Amino acid sequence: NYSVSFVVGLRTCTSRLQTLWQFSVNKMQLIITILIVTVLTITVRAGNVVDVYVHTDRVRTRVSERFLSLTIDAGVMRRAWDSAQQFKPRKLINMAKALAPAFVRVGGTAEDFIYFDPAEKRNTWTAHSPTVSKFPNTTEGFNETIWDMVNAFSHEVGWDMIFGLNVLLRRPDGSWDPTNAVQLMQYSVSKGYHNGWELGNEPDLFRNINRTIEPETLAGDFRTLRFLVRDFGFEKKIGSGSGRAGHNEC
Repeated sequence: NYSVSFVVGLRTCTSRLQTLWQFSVNKMQLIITILIVTVLTITVRAGNVVDVYVHTDRVRTRVSERFLSLTIDAGVMRRAWDSAQQFKPRKLINMAKALAPAFVRVGGTAEDFIYFDPAEKRNTWTAHSPTVSKFPNTTEGFNETIWDMVNAFSHEVGWDMIFGLNVLLRRPDGSWDPTNAVQLMQYSVSKGYHNGWELGNEPDLFRNINRTIEPETLAGDFRTLRFLVRDFGFEKKIGSGSGRAGHNEC
């Protein structure tokens, strides 16, 4: 089965709603669906009338109970998740539980500017102004305490977390350096965390910081991540970062 993620971004002048839809479909079913849609499109454009019948008496496929999921931008973690108290309000916990079961993707632009640092003494990320640049000038570390807080909250509310790993940690040959990811996975296994993993966020935006990762190289990086996920015994939940499909400014 192929895991297909659809991310729908909706923005109004007063609010922004971001929803992550995740579901699995059989490869052959996906190909057949694409062919049917293509044929129907060509037929309609040719001016013919097309009757489409939907059989509601049988189930074609079933989506996961975690079909409707959500994203928390890693930038929020850099700026706001600075103490355990952030996770304590009962109102927050109750509202989060209402969304379960669900995947929560912790990622976004900031994921490529953070890394796991067990030696970091602070239990918070450096406080940033709300007007912090979308592309930070520095990379910041987070320690076990912060990682434990995020995982404890996800577990309490019934979410399965998919965490975005920093793809800009590169080796001299240009390939992804998984050393930091290995450290984080080793610690996660020791704590019994069952995370999913994402590698990098929207590589097409790296041009904004004068960085480029060729598609072939990135494919090799995901192959490396797949082997890590297998070797550490995590479930096969691997993603490519994309938090929204795009929107127009109001």
